[in-house]
Amino acid sequence: MADPIPFVLAGVVVSWDPVPRILYVGSARLDVAPGVGVGALVPSQRVTVTGHRPKQDGGPWVVTKIEVHRPGF
Repeated sequence: MADPIPFVLAGVVVSWDPVPRILYVGSARLDVAPGVGVGALVPSQRVTVTGHRPKQDGGPWVVTKIEVHRPGF
């Protein structure tokens, strides 16, 4: 397996499903890694997420950190 490529993505939460741990930020579908704290994610909340994605297309983008932005910032 090739080394994953790191990513940083800033945007607005569209949806969060805690059971499969699937987060949509804008149009990006992201898998949140087990053990990553998510707090109370809600739609329209601004976030910055970091993680890694596979070098090859088709694999999941895995979030390893979520930073929630305060309103007005």
